[in-house]
Amino acid sequence: MLNKFISNFRNKNFKRWFWQSVIGLLVLQSGLCMVIESAFLKHGDNVETWQWMLAGTISLSVFYAGVSLTVDGIRYRIKWQEEKS
Repeated sequence: MLNKFISNFRNKNFKRWFWQSVIGLLVLQSGLCMVIESAFLKHGDNVETWQWMLAGTISLSVFYAGVSLTVDGIRYRIKWQEEKS
């Protein structure tokens, strides 16, 4: 199984899919955690409106960047599978 992975890793589309999907999922999950933290800030005591709005905007941007990376990674997976068959 490891030999098959290593041989696939020589393909540029496989490599791009692998790294972009992994990084995309990590960024997506981080953004989701940040969104939840922003919601806690909103309902916290002594928090200005601009603080939780800024935190929410940044966290949604991070979340959507993760979605974008993951979906773009799927494009390279499809290219790799087309080359393989």
